[in-house]
Amino acid sequence: DDVLGYFNKRTGRDLSPIFEQYLKNSKIPVLDYKLKKKKKGEYELSYRWLTDVSNFNMPVIVSAADNKKQILPATNNLQTVTLKLKKEADFKVRTDLLYIDTKGN
Repeated sequence: DDVLGYFNKRTGRDLSPIFEQYLKNSKIPVLDYKLKKKKKGEYELSYRWLTDVSNFNMPVIVSAADNKKQILPATNNLQTVTLKLKKEADFKVRTDLLYIDTKGN
């Protein structure tokens, strides 16, 4: 509780759901996503966290055009954003930076 209180105070955010998911559940967060081509050079990304804990709110890091890192807000609620991509294969969820799993197309 002291560690969680320290992190909440230092970040100004309630990190309780993140700590609860990682420390009290056997499954790691899964980013569920779908990438759909809108027009040339643009794709629509729909995404959300699948977790055991409700109100899970943790940003996700993705790489899109020219391998540039983008930080997207992510929750258990479905969200949509438009990304500039030359091709679908240019999109990557940065699983090397966070201990997460993915479920996507």
